[in-house]
Amino acid sequence: MPQTLERRTHGRRWPFALGALFALALIWRLAYLQRYLASPLADSLRVDERSDWDWATFLLSHHFVGVNAFFQGPLYPYALAAIRALIGSQLGPVLVVQAVIGSLSVVLLADAARRVTRPWIALVIGASLALYQLSVMLDGLILGESLAFFLESALIWMWCRAVTGRAIVRAAGPRAAPAAAPPSHATFGAMGALTGLLANARGTGALMMIPTLWLALKAGAPSRKQAWDRIAVSLASFGVFILMSLAWNWHACHEFIPLTYNFGFNLYVGNNPDADGSYVAGVGGSRLGGAPSSAPDGGAGGDTREYLRKERGLDLTPAQSSRYWAGEAAGFVLANPLRAIELAGAKLVMLWNAREIPQLERLELFRLEAGPLGLPIAGTFAFFGILGLIGLALVDSSPGAGAILRLDVGAIVIGVLPFFVVDRYRYHLVPALAVAGAMGIDALIRRARAPGSRRAALATMAASAFLVLWRLPREERARVEWGLTFDLGMRWLDHDRPDLASQQFRHAIEIENESAIGTDSDLAARRNRAQLHFNYASALHALGQNDDALRWIERAARGDPGESRYIRALADAYALAGRTAEADSMRLRLRSLVGGDPETLVSEGWQAAREERRADAESLFRAAVAADQTHYGAWGALVRIQIERGEWAAAESSLARAGAAGMPRPALLAHEALLYANSGDAARARRALDALSPADVASDRLLEGLADAARRRLASPAPR
Repeated sequence: MPQTLERRTHGRRWPFALGALFALALIWRLAYLQRYLASPLADSLRVDERSDWDWATFLLSHHFVGVNAFFQGPLYPYALAAIRALIGSQLGPVLVVQAVIGSLSVVLLADAARRVTRPWIALVIGASLALYQLSVMLDGLILGESLAFFLESALIWMWCRAVTGRAIVRAAGPRAAPAAAPPSHATFGAMGALTGLLANARGTGALMMIPTLWLALKAGAPSRKQAWDRIAVSLASFGVFILMSLAWNWHACHEFIPLTYNFGFNLYVGNNPDADGSYVAGVGGSRLGGAPSSAPDGGAGGDTREYLRKERGLDLTPAQSSRYWAGEAAGFVLANPLRAIELAGAKLVMLWNAREIPQLERLELFRLEAGPLGLPIAGTFAFFGILGLIGLALVDSSPGAGAILRLDVGAIVIGVLPFFVVDRYRYHLVPALAVAGAMGIDALIRRARAPGSRRAALATMAASAFLVLWRLPREERARVEWGLTFDLGMRWLDHDRPDLASQQFRHAIEIENESAIGTDSDLAARRNRAQLHFNYASALHALGQNDDALRWIERAARGDPGESRYIRALADAYALAGRTAEADSMRLRLRSLVGGDPETLVSEGWQAAREERRADAESLFRAAVAADQTHYGAWGALVRIQIERGEWAAAESSLARAGAAGMPRPALLAHEALLYANSGDAARARRALDALSPADVASDRLLEGLADAARRRLASPAPR
């Protein structure tokens, strides 16, 4: 590609342009975070968010030394723990750091685009990235996507810098540029290190070594010795980070696990009788695994080994569990080759389609509750997907940025297709597509000026638009509204607002009864309905409507009879209603269920408390939170019993641990008020009561009772 030096832009204007892009991206993200943190979505960590936060919490309290082998990629939890060690564990500041990281990604990709196209094109791409809707949302969640996106952006920037030389260049011009300075060995070492870090974020990131190795062979026309030296340096730096994970896994379980042991299960999720191309586990109840909370690191709480032990009688090691699920996936593919091919085709279409397929969070909910996320067209995957495909198709295939980006995109596609497609996995196509899109704009402009090339350019545009804008079957509007309403209700429940939560849950149940959702026999649909019914029961119980709560718990248990939380809640509800035989029957079932051990301890703890066996109850609740540190009801019961027994130091320690585990702030404040009122620290008790929102207290009978008890204790002449 002919090139010329742009000395003036490089030396004077371009850094200011990059600064403006960084400011745009950061200001927009900070404005979004302000709205987000004021919404019910904030401080409500879900599924993978909670797992990563708990993992980081454990690392902070154990000098960054874990216990379990890595089921999930370790990079983000360790980075999160480091960030929290430096700035504290408040959610807002942590998300500000991620906003800065996301804004730096915009700068790196814009500069990469500038190196292979023109300044104004790079600015257009950079502005679109700064206001890319999914990026803004993911930068505001406790997920590893923001960090992985930054590493991918840094890699692409280094690749583009390597193929264009140190000077900033652009396509076309009156004279040829001087030969690009060949990349140094240190550059290849940095590329290998970045890829090693990326592999520790998600195992398939190791495939990003393919473009680097290609570059080692091609950039600067190296001799055979130079090429092999580059390959050796990049592989050595890459291998350092792989060896670190391998060594830790060997230490933890004495098995050869280079990165993580989730390969087999993720393969099964994408290849099972119920698979549809997205995330469909196809087995078990709502819960497939559980790790002791004394060691919640490694992401092992979701590794399915407890399911295999209790449901299939298999007591497997981490590596054995991965091999087991890989064998199940292979068995499905061999027995159903046509279905496997159909699934692969569906995943390929989903990977390139304009529609975002959520796994954890819906863009619509965040738009609804936190306001606009970004640009309506240029801030969507459709923009980057269409332009990126045009660039990948039209740019010359000779050694250069076009070839590197094709290899990058190909590696990501290869890394996703065997598994499943969701928005946060497809998101990692965007860095390469953004730079390829800049090249696509440049190529379209040049071809528009050449009459003989216009037809090919138009055909490429049409084919790219067809692939990206192809209409996948859309979710029924009722299902979307049901999901948004249900999710919002869960957020309010997390904030100890059962009054607002119950309103959302009732609306979701109305939608369910008026549509096909209520009769859908699909496994995932049944589990989702059961979860809704259980959460509605929890809200009703908090509001004191125990008879109604019991009926909805029974419905939840019928809908998902393998979910231990439902069975434990049903046992407790039966015991509270005096139906002792039925309560005992439910408790007998508990220990055989996944996650049933801590739930059994909680149920037995409540029974001991009702029988006024305080010491036994304290012991049982202590064992329950040792088995599941996110069981906030058990934490609260433990603290209240310790207060009743006058164990002030123990109660204060338990409250601190509950707060670190993520116990909602209203519950923490109410228990603090009770503790300090009874222990004689009136000033701290009053501060806790003053910090309690009247709406939080009025909407939750337990919190209202705790606050009233604290006020009565403060009003008494002589606190104990």
